[in-house]
Amino acid sequence: MLILGLSLFLGSIAQANDLLDNPCASILNECMDHGYVEDQVAEPGRQIWLDCANPIIDRNQRVRGINIEPGRLRLCREYKQSKNFATDLE
Repeated sequence: MLILGLSLFLGSIAQANDLLDNPCASILNECMDHGYVEDQVAEPGRQIWLDCANPIIDRNQRVRGINIEPGRLRLCREYKQSKNFATDLE
């Protein structure tokens, strides 16, 4: 049981470090700050990925109330390419 708890804890630390290194995390945080939540629990129009992050990052669209500096957006897109993430998940 101790090993399971330790592995879950270390996994959480690894995920946290990945988020710190991920320039897209700041865009997701901006979306959350404006009331967007996880897609699975969100009301229509308030899904963090579908309605906020994806339009900004992958479609170069504006989302009302959210202003992302071009440099942050560029870093996020470069990061996604370096990790071989899909450029448009729809």
